[in-house]
Amino acid sequence: QHFGNKFGIKVIHQVNAGDAWDVLGTVLANFHTEPVSHSLIHRIMNRLVSKGQKFLLKILLNGQLQKILEAKGTLYQANIVVFEKAEME
Repeated sequence: QHFGNKFGIKVIHQVNAGDAWDVLGTVLANFHTEPVSHSLIHRIMNRLVSKGQKFLLKILLNGQLQKILEAKGTLYQANIVVFEKAEME
């Protein structure tokens, strides 16, 4: 809506694409951790986080997480907008 107003283009239809689960899945699939040192505790914590991340992504992708938990919040991935430009006179 901001850019439509800025450039004199009318918003015909707007919808949010994706939900909080999609945002979480994108985050889980696109990052990894590394220990900041080679100490045993840092390597163990890194392994735990990595295993937890993989587990969460797996149950998210197969729909099990969404069956038992409801995502609350206003997160979504993108906007889909249809604009209409006024005809030039």
